[in-house]
Amino acid sequence: NELLQQYDPDLILSERGDSVLFPALLKVAKREKLQLLPDRDRVLTNRKIETEGRTYFSYGRVIYKGPNYPLFGRWHIDGTNSFTQHETGLAGVLELARLARIPVQRLARTSPGTAMTAITLDLALQQNILVPWRKNEPEAYKTALELLTIDKGGLTYQPKLGAFEDVAEIDFASMYPSLMVKHNLSPETVLCRCCHNTQVPEANYNVCEKRRGLMAIALEPLIERRRLYKQWMKTSDEQQRAIYDARRTAIKWMLVSCFGYLGYKNARFGRIEAHEAVTAWGRETLLQAKTLAESYGYEVLHALTDSLWIRKAGMNEDDLKLLCARITMATKIEMALEGIYRWIEFLPSKVNANRPVACRYFGVFTNGKMKLRGLACRRNDTPQFIKDVQQELLTMLQQASTLTERAALQPQLEALWQERGAQLEAGQIELHRLQVRQVLSRDPEDYAVATRAALAAEQYRAAGVPVHPGERLSYVLRDVKATDKAARVVVSSQANESYDSREYLRLLRMAADEVLALKSANGD
Repeated sequence: NELLQQYDPDLILSERGDSVLFPALLKVAKREKLQLLPDRDRVLTNRKIETEGRTYFSYGRVIYKGPNYPLFGRWHIDGTNSFTQHETGLAGVLELARLARIPVQRLARTSPGTAMTAITLDLALQQNILVPWRKNEPEAYKTALELLTIDKGGLTYQPKLGAFEDVAEIDFASMYPSLMVKHNLSPETVLCRCCHNTQVPEANYNVCEKRRGLMAIALEPLIERRRLYKQWMKTSDEQQRAIYDARRTAIKWMLVSCFGYLGYKNARFGRIEAHEAVTAWGRETLLQAKTLAESYGYEVLHALTDSLWIRKAGMNEDDLKLLCARITMATKIEMALEGIYRWIEFLPSKVNANRPVACRYFGVFTNGKMKLRGLACRRNDTPQFIKDVQQELLTMLQQASTLTERAALQPQLEALWQERGAQLEAGQIELHRLQVRQVLSRDPEDYAVATRAALAAEQYRAAGVPVHPGERLSYVLRDVKATDKAARVVVSSQANESYDSREYLRLLRMAADEVLALKSANGD
């Protein structure tokens, strides 16, 4: 209370404030018969101590949202309970709060999709459009052949396996939202009753030509706003550039969600046919870009939803920008150059080394920046130590300008990972760097098999810590082959605990293999 009175903050930014800190402070205050005064308002608020949030299932994932502890007269934002704060910082939270007209503390604890919904509902009310209490538009009947033809999602090519030099990546800016604006794709315009046409490729759905769709009206200013932020970043100082980037990123997440929301089962204005129409136009647009690139002599190595990876002997940045301009002119959707890679490697499946995977690759741009997808260091359940070692290996690879230089680094890379492996075997790694963080998919008693997450959950509960489906638990692998299943993992990170060095060494070897094995695909 004294600290709050002394500093009188406008914002309290916490980590686990909603789930741990405020409940603990309230319990202490109750025990000591004192009044906790976190609010700036003079009217005292008697808060109920809440430790239980809610668990829900969305897009194949079990998600847990903790309890809320907003304040009066000042803001409290829990970084672990806010996707927007985690991804964009306070600048992004404020940007979405302004656009969605949602109070800052509430916006911070909701998803970008909720912000997009608020914008759409506000626009509907402004235009005197009735807002459904809940979704009531069922999916139209389709035969199995129609489902196979129409309901296919984005276009994904299988990349050519191996490492390549001088590869360019070009991608469409806000592809799906731009398509929704350009082709007037909205739940009330797709399959309207007043127009008779076959505008949507493959699906042959008709689209209204007499009125502008609600989604198109809502998205157009957001796309332009994001474009302006991106433009202003080029001429701003470092501090202002960071703010513009956070705002741009916040809008990006909202635009990403708007497409998926069309097919969401609980969307007020959702309609699966509108969702299918967007993906159909997305496939057609990417095919147009691919065909046009090939007509100018480029080889397409990979294509994924809204991006192309291409190469051609002697290509330069001016040639690629000209190609992007031609694709933009042909598709009416902005195509931009993401960058030119010095080299890039497309990795195979972990199950079958001869099978490519769409989202597993890493490479170095000509400006020295590295882009990677699908590697161990990008996974949330990879222990921090293994992430750090793989990142060390990638940092060394980042210095290679050609595949020849990269091949020359192999002995150093091998020596580095083996040195880290020796430290692991010698027990020199702190336990907190070996913690595995895994989402609990159900209540511990509902597991038919004693998985590592279930065993960890039981230990948490035995220690008096409540755990819920959708929460991310941390544990250390103590002995994965122990006869006593309870001894296989441990949730404590005390110095006297041991860890399964053999299992961690196996995980380290897998992470190292992702970036060490070089398979050139240049034909040389």
